[in-house]
Amino acid sequence: EIAARVMNGDENYSFDHIKQVLEKSNADPNSDTFKEYASDIKFVLEQSAPSGRFSYAIPVLQEKTTGAGRENLIIVFGRPEVGKSSFVAHNNIGYLRQGLSVAYFGNEEPLHKIMLNHIRAALEKNDDELRELNNVAAHEGWNTIRDKFHLFDASGMSISDTGNIIANCGADVFVFDQTDKFSINNKYGENRERLKALYVKTREIAKDSKCLGIDVSQASALAEGKIFLGYDMLDESRTGKPGEADVIIGIAKNPNVEEDGMRHLCLSKNKINGWHGRVTVAFDYERNKWFN
Repeated sequence: EIAARVMNGDENYSFDHIKQVLEKSNADPNSDTFKEYASDIKFVLEQSAPSGRFSYAIPVLQEKTTGAGRENLIIVFGRPEVGKSSFVAHNNIGYLRQGLSVAYFGNEEPLHKIMLNHIRAALEKNDDELRELNNVAAHEGWNTIRDKFHLFDASGMSISDTGNIIANCGADVFVFDQTDKFSINNKYGENRERLKALYVKTREIAKDSKCLGIDVSQASALAEGKIFLGYDMLDESRTGKPGEADVIIGIAKNPNVEEDGMRHLCLSKNKINGWHGRVTVAFDYERNKWFN
């Protein structure tokens, strides 16, 4: 496979790289390269326990799913303007209040809008109410957690560049918004192959960094007007993207009505506790508040 990529002109692979791969293949099986995973029952149970997971900020979602933890990958998707980034921002505030550090890579919306979404969610205020806050005490709900929130402009960024950034800021959770817009160094004949590779890489980053990873993606036109979104409605990838995720959350709103402040959170994949279904929640757009 590596040789084929070299022949196709991928500058990221060289014969030196092939030599390194061969050397690893011939390495001593007792070395750290082939370190066997611990088989102690207590250790394995502790790693799988709900107590080691990070809680969702929406109570009904947390009750159904028991959260997600390190090395897990969540995909959040929906049609345009349904509130994907707002949902992630609200949930991030919950992570920050748990003492976790969040690295957010944005390439879809302006960074000031992403930051404002988080401030609204933290203080539960709309923009006019925020302007009226004129003392430090009123900002306390944001100031106590802001140092753990790291926002990066990911426009034009390669997904391979994110790993070191995540490690350097000591993140526990990272968000790619949106994953499909990252570049990837290898060359692929079809876009679905490129997308599969992006999500494989995201999974690797979550494992290598011991973080919870969150991918934000669009839903295809199949999701238009639907109130339950299955992972087969992910844009341009019915198998490649969902195959890498532990949890997939589709966000839908009621069709053919004016904005009614209701959203449907649809879990079509859940490898953590196995619950699948839909929960309906309220969404205060102005304050970026999601609640039962």
